[in-house]
Amino acid sequence: MSKLVPNPAITSLPPSPTIDIFLLANELRKSRTVYDFGVGEMIPGIEAPQVFKDAVCDAIRSNRIGYSNPQGAVELREAIAADLAHNFGMSYAPSQVAVCEGPRAALYKATLAVMPSRGPRSRAVAFAPVYESFSSMPQLVSGVPSLLVPFVAAFQPDLAALRTLLRQHAEEIGVVYINSPNNPSGVTYTAETMQALAAELQAYPHIAIISDEVYRTINFEPDAGHRSIAQLLPEQTLVVGGISKEIAGTGMRLGFVAGPQHIINVIAAATGYTSSCNNLPVQLGFAKFLEADVDLKQRHAIRDRLRTKRDLLLHQLRTLPGFGLMQVDTPTGAMYVFPNVENYYGKRTPAGDVIKTDRDLALYALNEAGVVTIPGDKME
Repeated sequence: MSKLVPNPAITSLPPSPTIDIFLLANELRKSRTVYDFGVGEMIPGIEAPQVFKDAVCDAIRSNRIGYSNPQGAVELREAIAADLAHNFGMSYAPSQVAVCEGPRAALYKATLAVMPSRGPRSRAVAFAPVYESFSSMPQLVSGVPSLLVPFVAAFQPDLAALRTLLRQHAEEIGVVYINSPNNPSGVTYTAETMQALAAELQAYPHIAIISDEVYRTINFEPDAGHRSIAQLLPEQTLVVGGISKEIAGTGMRLGFVAGPQHIINVIAAATGYTSSCNNLPVQLGFAKFLEADVDLKQRHAIRDRLRTKRDLLLHQLRTLPGFGLMQVDTPTGAMYVFPNVENYYGKRTPAGDVIKTDRDLALYALNEAGVVTIPGDKME
């Protein structure tokens, strides 16, 4: 028997709820029809744009499959910098962009670049309801999960609680994660919220803000442009984006970080030491796509299809028999619906089982109807 000892920083992590649900849904498909509302997958309902797919294939056919700059192909970094400036009001040189192996890798490397493994600045802060990576990634780096800030009405962050947390733990905190449009709530932070967050955080310039903007083009608010805290605190913020949701490229695994030059240099070094570089054909494909989608029309077409799906789901949840106890707000962004199901607690299933938690309700939906969901308590 092997005497090897696994790293406790990893074995102490809770199971990933989205990956667990993804694997469970795949197993169930072998024996029954499954209606999967679990992992944030877009395929096959929404396909990646043809210009992206063609450019990836062209790169492979022309044998552009070798090593690339660990920081990312220059063609892509130039395209990302131009896109950030033209469409999102952020000014970065191509040298201030680092390409990573997917948005999660970008989040992890950004965290690794600014958070020590111990001592001052080795804690992170995230806002509930929380995307799992914002809890697990700090634990991988420093062994300690994030401090959570609760939400107030409409899933906006509790600014008073944040203020108290910052005052009490100022020297311990190295990172604050912001995610808008938000996974899992589907909320887009208001301009007032973003300005208030900036007002609180600018008093702590040693704290890095990692802004997950993977859903930046999936904003359902009429005439509302993308709001980023990087527009207010550029020298304190690392912006994370990627192709997973923006162009329905979930399995192609490409993300990026834009931010202050000295931090981007560290992220590029981390890539050089860990994976050498990123998939070159995918990088070139995304560069060609960004050059073709200067007006955002193709990305907004994906957003509009998601809006149709959102509206259909909301209509069904609000009108079908059996869903009347569910409280559902209309998501303003991303691709998630996060209903309040507390009114079902204490109710009995036809088999006589009592629904005590959202997990009980999720298991009932799964076993009785093959509907896959993720319990909200996993996002606390």
